[in-house]
Amino acid sequence: MPSLPNRPPRGASSFNRMIRRNPALFGVPFIALIVGGSFGLQNLTQLRYDVHDRKTNRAPRTLAPLLTRLPQVPTEDEKLLQSKQKRKFDIRDEYFRMQAKEDASDWEPKRIERPAGTPEWGVAPENPRQLPDDSFAERKPRRARRRKEDEPKPPEDAKQ
Repeated sequence: MPSLPNRPPRGASSFNRMIRRNPALFGVPFIALIVGGSFGLQNLTQLRYDVHDRKTNRAPRTLAPLLTRLPQVPTEDEKLLQSKQKRKFDIRDEYFRMQAKEDASDWEPKRIERPAGTPEWGVAPENPRQLPDDSFAERKPRRARRRKEDEPKPPEDAKQ
């Protein structure tokens, strides 16, 4: 069998040597790519949101008068979109507005019916759904695999 030589392996390539001496040759382009990519993605993301805003803020029937030449009556949704005085939605204001509408003292507890056979307080049902008794008779028993541990061991006296 051949033995390994005593001399160390050949030196690294010239590119690897340059990177070991000056890690900025690898690090600076990497950092520049990350920073430049973030600016590029910022512009693409802004474009995405601008297109989405144009789609949602546009009135749905803007081309209908040109195509049909009929007078157009704006719907309630279009009026709300075109309204300059629409109020901003605030979840807290909406909560308080709904609380003011309803009278919290004007209610009664209403009991629902229980399913048949269900007890009132935590006792098991008398007639739970069960499988028929013969449902397991059709199945064949599975053959158990024999493991080495399960095999009978010869008596220790027989080994001698």
